[in-house]
Amino acid sequence: MSKPVPKGTKPRSTTLIFRLFRQKNAALSRQYWTSEAGRHSIRTALAGAKATDRAVEAMAVTFETRHLDDTVEDLLARLDEHAGTERLHLLVICSANLESFLQDAVALYVAQKGYCTTDRQLDVVGHAMASPVVDRSTVPDMLEYTEQLLGLNFGADLTKWRRAYKLRCSAAHEGGFMSADTAKKLGASRHVIGALINVSWDELKSFMVAAHSIANAIDKKIATGPLREFEVAWTLAQWKRDQTLPSREEVWNVLHELGIKVERPKKQAMEKWVYA
Repeated sequence: MSKPVPKGTKPRSTTLIFRLFRQKNAALSRQYWTSEAGRHSIRTALAGAKATDRAVEAMAVTFETRHLDDTVEDLLARLDEHAGTERLHLLVICSANLESFLQDAVALYVAQKGYCTTDRQLDVVGHAMASPVVDRSTVPDMLEYTEQLLGLNFGADLTKWRRAYKLRCSAAHEGGFMSADTAKKLGASRHVIGALINVSWDELKSFMVAAHSIANAIDKKIATGPLREFEVAWTLAQWKRDQTLPSREEVWNVLHELGIKVERPKKQAMEKWVYA
């Protein structure tokens, strides 16, 4: 969902958390288009079958018919509905990715300002400053606080995510079925209550693009040289607490694979405390 860097332009230095967020967003896109390829294959495989045939038998799949007892006509009729439901579920994951990025970015930003303990965790003041994001999961509220904290304006992207989050909550809490409350929040007609909520690819894509735009704006704001250096120590400390810290001999190779480069003197200084 990111724009390519023009030829001759040096890519800007970004945080690890932003690069990981982009990877997650790209994975969602690949997952969706893999499913689209599957739906195309189903249509192709059933093109010559009778409408009343069992779809599973017509496609000669390896699982038993009872697991998908649709006729060819019924399955083909529901493919688009299934696609819309899948896009709604992918939105839930996209929302979770944005939520995690916001929490990581705000915690890292506040900690790098000096509000952290010696083992690279937020101190009492830092936690109070970051709490409206790190202790929350309602994305629009988190975005509003992040705007104020960093002096940003997400504009139309925040508006899109107010709607996206309503859809996300319907999927997460109501199984993706339209309730009276969700219909009211989305401005939908009451006659659709009880129906499955479908999200189009254009709408899902717009939410993913908006999420990337928001994350990119945050990263541009915080990804200074000092913060990116601090992020290395922050990451090492997190690995140490989680007992996933690579050995001293392997750690810099692992970080290099993640796109992190550190000068030798600074490596040695970090090693002293992280492997103490």
